[in-house]
Amino acid sequence: MKDYRVKPGHALVLSRFDADDSGDYKKTDQGKEKAKAITAELTGRIGELQERLYANGTRSLLIVLQEWIPAARMGRSGASCPG
Repeated sequence: MKDYRVKPGHALVLSRFDADDSGDYKKTDQGKEKAKAITAELTGRIGELQERLYANGTRSLLIVLQEWIPAARMGRSGASCPG
């Protein structure tokens, strides 16, 4: 995960990252299942941390998660994300 961190005071340069990178998860059924299990675990952890931040009332945090949806999967070329 250190490869994906942006250090304070440094700019985020998206071109530095491979858009097809799947990290530690291989593009196989086994890799997908592993990713789903860890995502479920981390979602719970994020919920716990969000409660702590809310209770403290002095800090805020924005987390943006994005799923890549290939146009072919949506059934048309150059399609925008479904709303």
